[in-house]
Amino acid sequence: DDELTPKDQVEAVQVAFKPNARAESYVYPGILHGFTMQGRPQFDLDASELSFERAIRVLDELKTPV
Repeated sequence: DDELTPKDQVEAVQVAFKPNARAESYVYPGILHGFTMQGRPQFDLDASELSFERAIRVLDELKTPV
């Protein structure tokens, strides 16, 4: 439900990532743009924590050779 990123752009990113087995794209249904910004009305703790865990996992994987 990101009012700043049209659905067709999200889908275009997903299509672009598809050929890369290591690329991941996540959609958080019902979550608004800026959901990680504490103190803002759109903040969502569960989605924020999940996205942070996913980002950290990506960074950890970068430390490991393919």
